[in-house]
Amino acid sequence: MRLAAAGLALVLLGGCGLFGGGSPDEPGGSDEKPTNPLVGWSPVDPAELSEGGVLRVGIDVLPSSFNPAVAAEGALPGRSGLDRLLAPTTGSAVRLGEDGGWEVDPAYAESVEVTGDDPLEVRVELQPDAVWQDGSPITSVDMSAWVEAVAQDEGWDDVETVEADGDLAYTVRFERVRSDWPLFVYPRLPADISTDAERFADGFAEEPVPSNGPFAITDIDLETGTVTQEPNPRWWGPRPVLDQIVWRLATPEVQAEAFAADELDVAEVVPSSGTDLDADLLRTATGSRWTHLTLNAGGSGPLADDSVRRAVVQALDREALAEAGVADLDVPPLVAESVFTVPGQQGHVDASDALPAPDADAAREVLSDVTLRFPVPAGEVTEARAEAVADQLREAGATVEVRPVAPEDFVEQVLVPRDFDLLTFSYDAAILGVAPMESRLRPAGSVDNVTGVAAGSAEVWEAARVALDPDDRAEAVAALDAQVLEPLVLVPLTVPPEVLALRDGVANYGPSTFLRPDWTRVGLVD
Repeated sequence: MRLAAAGLALVLLGGCGLFGGGSPDEPGGSDEKPTNPLVGWSPVDPAELSEGGVLRVGIDVLPSSFNPAVAAEGALPGRSGLDRLLAPTTGSAVRLGEDGGWEVDPAYAESVEVTGDDPLEVRVELQPDAVWQDGSPITSVDMSAWVEAVAQDEGWDDVETVEADGDLAYTVRFERVRSDWPLFVYPRLPADISTDAERFADGFAEEPVPSNGPFAITDIDLETGTVTQEPNPRWWGPRPVLDQIVWRLATPEVQAEAFAADELDVAEVVPSSGTDLDADLLRTATGSRWTHLTLNAGGSGPLADDSVRRAVVQALDREALAEAGVADLDVPPLVAESVFTVPGQQGHVDASDALPAPDADAAREVLSDVTLRFPVPAGEVTEARAEAVADQLREAGATVEVRPVAPEDFVEQVLVPRDFDLLTFSYDAAILGVAPMESRLRPAGSVDNVTGVAAGSAEVWEAARVALDPDDRAEAVAALDAQVLEPLVLVPLTVPPEVLALRDGVANYGPSTFLRPDWTRVGLVD
C-alpha cells in the first residue's frame, strides 16, 4: 500500500535531503547553552577551533538505502536518520533559516527567483563552481533527470517541466502554485544516476550516493554500524575544520552508555536516557515535529458521533501531557498549537481556540459508557504518550485499551484498514506551506486520510497552498488551522524537544528546529 505508507512517512523535507550541507557564510554554534529555542548552539569563530579532530556521533538507525529518494518509501511514522547522516555531504540552492524561512545558498546558486505565477515558474542560476564528488559540474541536465526520477513523489509530482537555459540555468514550471516550491528546485543526484533506474532503486544499499557537500562518505561498515565521512576533496568552499566524522549506530540507551564511557561526542537523547546523562551537557531546541491525537470519525465506531469526539477533547489536559513528555529531561514543556507549524516558526499562530476547553465534568457525562481501542506503534515513547492520553480519558469515565503493534505491521494492520478509534504519533512541521498535510485531511476518501472526514474546505486549503508572500501565507494558514481543527478529528498535543548530549568542546553543532549546522565550521575546542 505505497500511498498510505509513503503519505504517512514523516521524514523531514520529504526524505530528499535538500538542506544541510553547509555553506561558507552560514551561522555556527558552540557548547554554551543558547537563549534561542530554535537553535541549540551559539556561534564560535572557526579561528578558535582546533585544527582537525574526529567527531563521533550516535545515530539510532541506518537507512535501507543511502539514496534518500528510495529510503523514504514505505517509512513508518517517525524520523529517519538519513537526512541527519547525509547533511555534511548535501547541499541545495535554497537553505532554511532559523525560523523555517528560506534564503538562497550562494555556495550552490547565484540566484533563485519566481519569474511567473500563472503558472508558477522559478528560474535558478547555478553556482558555476559547484560540482559533484567526481568533479563533474552540477548542471541543468542533472535537474531534468532528477525531476523525472522522482516524478511520482510528493511535491515533485507538481513539477511540470524543467526548461534548461544552457548548462548553468533553468526554469522550473509547476502544474499548480504551491508556497513550498523552494523545496523542489534543485537536483539531489547527478544525471547518470537519476537516469539509471536499476542503480537508482537498488544501487545504494551498501554504498553512498555522490556528495556535493563539504564532506564525503569514505566508508560504510554495516556489520559494525559505522559510517565514516572525511572532507570532500572536490568541495569548492572553505575547508572543513574536522578531519573526520564517524557515525555510530546504537539505540539512544546504548548511546548514553557510550557517551558516558567517552566513546561518543554526540548522543541522541530520549526521556529514558536523559536521566543517565549530565544535565549540563544536554542541548535542546524546539522540536520540528508535533504529536497529535487522531480520532476516527468514519464508519460505525463511537467517534463517528460529534458529541463523543468533543468529550474526548474536553477530557484532555495537553499541558499535563507536555509536562509528562519531558519529565526526565529538565526542559520546558511545549504544547502544540497548530496543525502546520510549531512555536517560533515563521508565520506560527496559536489555533488552540478552535478546540473546546478542558471540561472534565462535561466529558464524563458522555464518556462513561464509551469504549475505545487505541493501537500504537510499539516503542517506549509512543506507548507512554498513549497511556498518558488513555489515563486522562479513563479519569473522564471512558474504557480505553492501549494495544502496542509491531512497527513493521502498523501500516498494514492499523492504518490501511483504519482499524482504530484513536491514534497518536508525530507529524513534521510544514515547511513553507501546507501541501504535504492536505492528503492527510482531505478528501475523506484519500488513502492517506485516516480520520474518516474531510477537514477544511477546498477553497481555504487552496488559499493557504498558493500564498507565496510570507505574511499572506501566515494569514491563510491561520484560517485553515481553525477550519481543520473544527471537526475534532486531529488534535495537536505536544512539541517534543530536540535534545542531544554534547561533550564539552564540541562547537557549532547541536539540535535545531530548522537551521542545519554549517559543517565547514563544526569542530572541537581544546
